Amino acid sequence: MRTVRMLQATALSTALAIASTALAQEASYSDDKLEAFVEAAIAVSQVEERYQAQLAAAESETEREEIIAAANTEIVETIDEAPDVTVDEYVEISQATQANTDLFERIQEIARELQGG
Repeated sequence: MRTVRMLQATALSTALAIASTALAQEASYSDDKLEAFVEAAIAVSQVEERYQAQLAAAESETEREEIIAAANTEIVETIDEAPDVTVDEYVEISQATQANTDLFERIQEIARELQGG
C-alpha cells in the first residue's frame, strides 16, 4: 500500500512540475473537457496498476526509484496522448477537484456514466 501511495504521489509530483497554470478553484469546465479528463484518468490508473506489481517485487530502493521514474514517464505520455486534454489541464482539473466538491462530484458522475453505471 505504501508503494502504491508513493507511486501516486510521485506521479502527481511529476505532473505538478510540468504544469505551468495556476490552480483555478472557481474554474468552470465543460462536460466534454471533464469527460476527456476522466478518460485520461482511467488510462493513468491502468498504467499505475501495471507498475504496482513491479514495485512490490523490487529488491532495492534504487530499483524502486527506477520503476517509479519509468511509471512517471509513461503516465505523462499517457496524459499527453489523451485526446482533448493536455497535461496542464489534467493537473489543473485534478487539483481543482481537491478544493471543489461540486467538481469532484461531477467527475464521479461522468466516470460512472462512462463505465456504464
